[in-house]
Amino acid sequence: MDEAQDLPPNTLRFLVKLCQAPNRLFITADANQSIYGSSFRWGDVHSDLQFVGRTGILRVNHRTTREINEAAHDYLQISVLDDEASERQYINFGPPPAVRAVVDKTAESQLLAQFCRMAAREFRLGIDACAILTPSERSGKALAGQLSYLGLEATYMSSKELDLGKTGIKVLTLKAAKGLEFPIVAIAGFIGSRFPYMPKGTPEDAIQEILNRERRTLFVGMTRAMRALLVVVPKKKPSDLLQGFDETLWNLGKTTA
Repeated sequence: MDEAQDLPPNTLRFLVKLCQAPNRLFITADANQSIYGSSFRWGDVHSDLQFVGRTGILRVNHRTTREINEAAHDYLQISVLDDEASERQYINFGPPPAVRAVVDKTAESQLLAQFCRMAAREFRLGIDACAILTPSERSGKALAGQLSYLGLEATYMSSKELDLGKTGIKVLTLKAAKGLEFPIVAIAGFIGSRFPYMPKGTPEDAIQEILNRERRTLFVGMTRAMRALLVVVPKKKPSDLLQGFDETLWNLGKTTA
């Protein structure tokens, strides 16, 4: 079972009972990538599932560069679910991830087109290596259309329509990108969007949990990037989730007009 952090402990217990040989069940999970719930912690299931003494931590990161992963983990800190200290090890290294503020959607699409072209050339990859992750289907479809207008082939894909073999830039939501990886990733589409979405009448004690969950969602998006990462934020009234990037870990640059 992969992505076990999105299953409640009772579901895990039920699945163990279904196994003819429960001791042959292999589970992987990263509590900090829990984007559909907040209750998963390894400590909650160790004793009930008798995992004590049979667990291990995967310390070597084979996907992202050290620079991207360290910046993403720093961004996540206040929403961490699993704070078990472990020394992270890396195979790949590269430039620090970038954050850019834009004043409108036109500037955003132009910046994304420039980033995809330059990153693909720098890493000697085709434009097919690029993915743009958005907070919603609506913003994803709009960005795909804008990039196509600028001369770059771009297709919005839902999780059910995902075709990694398709040519051009893949545009999908942050949640649909879970479990995937792309050499070049941009996170964008926040201008004019209701992010994070707060249903009317949300109780005060639930607001912080929504913010924590959406921060973990952004963390998941950041860690889809293998070699290059850009986060595009609105210049005007950005969400608290789109602020506070550590300048020692992120290339903050200047506002794009």
